[in-house]
Amino acid sequence: MLDGPSSTNLPDQAIPYVFWDSPCGRLMIASIENRLVMSDWVQSTRHQEIVHRLQRKLGRGFAEQSTPVIEKALAELREYFAGQRKSFSIEVLLVGTPFQISVWKTISAVAYGSQTTYADIAAAAGRPRAIRAAGTAVGSNPLSIIIGCHRVLASNGSKLSYGGGAAAKKFLLELEGIRLTQAVSCP
Repeated sequence: MLDGPSSTNLPDQAIPYVFWDSPCGRLMIASIENRLVMSDWVQSTRHQEIVHRLQRKLGRGFAEQSTPVIEKALAELREYFAGQRKSFSIEVLLVGTPFQISVWKTISAVAYGSQTTYADIAAAAGRPRAIRAAGTAVGSNPLSIIIGCHRVLASNGSKLSYGGGAAAKKFLLELEGIRLTQAVSCP
């Protein structure tokens, strides 16, 4: 279930997180108020930007500890990597600008084993000429894999730009049965 920040005041406490080594890279998984707020690639060039955005908008820092929400997310991620799960049931809290949230909700509608383009995402988010802005929002997705930004490709399919790296994106696409028909290059 997708949701934006609640209008109620958030309790003054830290954002719990854990690190998890997935089959294709290390993720930082975090939750707040019984919802997942992050499943982000630690090696991503935008990781620190995402961490700072969450700290700023939620008004708190991070503390390494697990929660029932994090444990559920880890169980669902393990099932996904084992080929037993095609969608996630974990509730999430989307923390970003209205446009970013619109893009992330649009991406979340892209089904397992499907792919789309940045142009399609921009159009579906209501700003068809904002392809680069949509690409930036895709790259700022704090919920990698949970919100399948790996399913978004350039219109010509030639670039595998991805926060987790080109190899992780290729791994995830192939896990979902998407075979890339042409040579791809890293950004």
